[in-house]
Amino acid sequence: MANLLKYGLGLNPQVASSPSTSFLTAVDPSGCLRMTVAKNPAAIDVTLAIEVTGELGDPSTRNTAGTTVEQDTLTTLQARDNTPVSAAAQGRFIRLKVTRP
Repeated sequence: MANLLKYGLGLNPQVASSPSTSFLTAVDPSGCLRMTVAKNPAAIDVTLAIEVTGELGDPSTRNTAGTTVEQDTLTTLQARDNTPVSAAAQGRFIRLKVTRP
C-alpha cells in the first residue's frame, strides 16, 4: 500500500497493512457497488475520491461521474456506483483514488 494512501486513511506508514482493514466494499440492496472509507481527519492536504468503471483495463474510463456520494465528512467517505452490477456486460469495478495537489 502506498504511503500517500496510508496517510489519507490515517494508517501508520511503517506498519504493513491490507486495504481491507481500511475500507469496505459491498453490494447495496439495489445491486450497486458501494465503498465506505475511514478518512484521516488530519489529512486535509489530500483528496480522496471513489471511482467506478466497467472496463478494468482502461484507466481513462475510471471516473467519479458514475457515482453518488452518500457521505463525505472529515472521517468518512461513502459512495456508490450508479450502475447495478447485474446491468453491466463485463462487470463493475470500484476503487479509491488518493491524490495530493
